[in-house]
Amino acid sequence: MPLLGRFVLKMWGHAQQRAHVWRALTSWDYLLRAMRGARLETLITWHRQGRASDERTLRLVHRPVRYWLQRILIGWLPPHWHRACVEPRYAWERLRARARFLLQFLGRPEFREQWLLEQVHLGHAEGMLTDAEADKIAHQVRDPYIQKYLRCLAVHLCTLPITQVVMVIAGAAVGAYFLLVRGAPWAEAVLAGSGVAAAIQLAPVSPGSMARGLFVLYMMVRERDIRNYYIAAPVSFIHVIGYLAFPLQMVAHDPALARFMAGRWATSAVRVVPVFGERGGLLEHIVFDTFFNLPLSLKRRFKSQPISTAACVLAMLALLVYPVLVILTLAQAGWIHLRG
Repeated sequence: MPLLGRFVLKMWGHAQQRAHVWRALTSWDYLLRAMRGARLETLITWHRQGRASDERTLRLVHRPVRYWLQRILIGWLPPHWHRACVEPRYAWERLRARARFLLQFLGRPEFREQWLLEQVHLGHAEGMLTDAEADKIAHQVRDPYIQKYLRCLAVHLCTLPITQVVMVIAGAAVGAYFLLVRGAPWAEAVLAGSGVAAAIQLAPVSPGSMARGLFVLYMMVRERDIRNYYIAAPVSFIHVIGYLAFPLQMVAHDPALARFMAGRWATSAVRVVPVFGERGGLLEHIVFDTFFNLPLSLKRRFKSQPISTAACVLAMLALLVYPVLVILTLAQAGWIHLRG
């Protein structure tokens, strides 16, 4: 049960919790002390998560009104976003660090090589790469194809904020149009602006993915090379999934590096999603299995038991038929409406 599930379970199976709630409802002094204790506990958690600096954490201990405003309005945001909203200096330092990283990643080959070696070292420590795979990638870090891959990955990183910036600008413009030109009420203007922003964020092709896709097409035309971009070109135009374009393109050249980069990106990105009280824990396992364990299992099975041509044909037919079945199922359930 979202939001109330943990509270209901505690009230059901924990006698101390029931006694605590009863005392809070019958004693004003106990309620104030309990609220202060809960606030201090939350502030400790905020500090450990990086939501608040040392100074701000100590200030919020004695300012309950400011604490509750932050918890209600922005406490649901990811930790770094929360801190950036209330600490402008921290936000500016984060922006400078991101900009410096992107500039170095774009302009300095040795910086890209060092970054890749650090990622490989972390992946090896986490068990995502074997000793042989880590050594192979480390010795091939100066390979021209990998250098091209890293340059294209740097450009893809530069397109990260495009969708968010366009989303905010478009939402604000539509809201201002409804408010100032059409004379709509404030609630209607906010609803219209939020709807436009949500449509941009949820669209399968976003402004950021358009920029990524056009960049890949430009590289294909400039280098007159289709073979090294034929997977990345269509995938780059897809929202969110487009960031996996070059890890997928790398499969033909270095499957171990491709599997590692795709799995690492997917599992790190999904950690911001809250699932059953843990920050993306269960969903992270599913994504890790999809992008890492499943391809590795298929690879080992194909080596031991090569797949037949008939099985390949049946698998391709299943991939083609599956989306049609999903659409028909959604239509049958009333989620979507089909014409004709």
